[in-house]
Amino acid sequence: MFRLLPYLLFLGVLAACGGGNSTSQVNDDQGVDETPGAEKAELLISLTDAEGDFVSYEVDVNYLHFVRADGTEVSVLPQKVRMDFAEYIDLGEVLARASLPPGRYQSVALGLDYSEAAILVQSEAGETLPALAVDSEGVPLEEIEVGLQFGDSEGFVVLARQFLNLELDFDLDASHSIVIQSEQAIVEVNPVLLVDTQLAEPKTLRVRGLLTGVDESEFLFTVAVRPLRVFEGQFGELAVLANENTHFEIDGEIYAINEAFNVLQSMSASTPLVTFGSWDRSQQQFSAEVVLAGSSVAWSNHDVLRGVVLARTENTLTMRASLLQAGQSKAEFFDALDLQVSEFTRIFKWRAGEVDIHALSVGSTLRAIGAWDEESGVFNTENGLVRIGFSSLSGIVNTVSPLSVELHMLSAQRPQSFDFSGTGSSEETDADPLAYELATGNLALNNVQVGDIVRATGWIADFGAAPEDFLAQSLRDYSALPAHFVLAYPEAGVESGISAVTEEGFLFGLEESALKHVIRIAGIPLDLFELEMMPWLHITDERGVFALQLDNQITVSSDYTQFVSQLNEALDVGYRLQRVDAHGLWQNTLQSFESRRFRVRLVSPSMN
Repeated sequence: MFRLLPYLLFLGVLAACGGGNSTSQVNDDQGVDETPGAEKAELLISLTDAEGDFVSYEVDVNYLHFVRADGTEVSVLPQKVRMDFAEYIDLGEVLARASLPPGRYQSVALGLDYSEAAILVQSEAGETLPALAVDSEGVPLEEIEVGLQFGDSEGFVVLARQFLNLELDFDLDASHSIVIQSEQAIVEVNPVLLVDTQLAEPKTLRVRGLLTGVDESEFLFTVAVRPLRVFEGQFGELAVLANENTHFEIDGEIYAINEAFNVLQSMSASTPLVTFGSWDRSQQQFSAEVVLAGSSVAWSNHDVLRGVVLARTENTLTMRASLLQAGQSKAEFFDALDLQVSEFTRIFKWRAGEVDIHALSVGSTLRAIGAWDEESGVFNTENGLVRIGFSSLSGIVNTVSPLSVELHMLSAQRPQSFDFSGTGSSEETDADPLAYELATGNLALNNVQVGDIVRATGWIADFGAAPEDFLAQSLRDYSALPAHFVLAYPEAGVESGISAVTEEGFLFGLEESALKHVIRIAGIPLDLFELEMMPWLHITDERGVFALQLDNQITVSSDYTQFVSQLNEALDVGYRLQRVDAHGLWQNTLQSFESRRFRVRLVSPSMN
């Protein structure tokens, strides 16, 4: 089955966002300068996601094409790759570095293959359920194409010698309607995918690949990109700049920068590397924060486990995890399996170096290299390696000093999933999800009040050492927490859904027929019916991603005034409000929602 789902949103100001000072001409007739040897633009393509209710969302991406004015497709993805979109909430993944001929482009197309999709959702009770992806008519999805015609008259103009950092953002929460059944979830898919070069809220990026070159004098090394679980293929090369603050771990040893480059210089080509860092737009350079190399990297000759510790009994950890067996590209998900550790297991904590076995506690996020025994159902790392990443939590504040919260999410899992036995120095001091205690050190708590929603990032306290339960390295309150505003009505929509439209934003109506009426703040729902009044949706910038969907056709404007004009035209001829999705910040004291990225869906009278 092949269906066209036109829900790809594209920021329409790309041509103005890249670097370089090109003076090359654009061929208006053909859309591309086809002169032999013509210089091209460079694209660094990364993948990210907005927060949703998915434990796993693995699908195959068949292609990513830019289509020029004469209809020619320019592919920027060399081969099919399998992506788990649920993995990239707080992280971006470099997918490829590709070249694009300069010229005018009219559309973009993304091919998704759901035939072997592995989708899991989490119920309110913390259970994980397999999900079946269907279209709006309830038909199971196979291959689909998500496409966009650039709405501006000039199309998407690419200049020679530009370097564009494109971020693909698959908004899982806005793209799906989930119905939980007894043993399965049904997921209706209406994809919302953002492609952005503004990067107003940049995330840490991960680059996976093979070492191809080292320049000790400049502290530069080059990586042949191998994204996700791809071990072969041509995804381009990326130069990475290190500095004295870069944390190096090579073959299980920690190095300062000079020693690290001496070791990298001696390593063979095609040594596996994983680099975490950020893209500097002004310098057009990728800078490394953490570098893993050699046997510190889980590669094709290892069994690899990634997941969250649900419980611990002595040296056995119960994990909710994805298992990737050596040489495979498809992971198998386990709701609960045993991870065996020992005093000989090498354990590393993110940016903190090697630690002992007590650092493995309930709620920890782990990546392990070891051996999977299918018969016993045990993943053994007695002589392997375990890496502890940052964990995150969201909760509602019980007390400020000391900081205690009612947990709502821990390491992307609901608190009902965990058994906190043994986390404290005694049974009485075991972690309590209703009063989860955070060590905040020198973090500012000035803006935190009882009843507030907060989100913390850091490490779980050592097993058996609580209280405190969580060692916070960062803390965000309402004013800085990513939020998702959702208001949805039945398919026929409502006439009074939009109460006011001004140059500063919107006021939407709220009727009893609303199917969804929530602001999700760090995964915690705030019911619009429980507020004293309907909040304004304030526009924080005249330039943004403003999408108007009329029935099944989407127009994206980067200019808010243009968007409002199109919206008013549709309302004047009888279109009705069906759904609003906005991403931004919830200002609790002002009772307003601030956004520069949203979608408004209207339905025509003929749909009623």
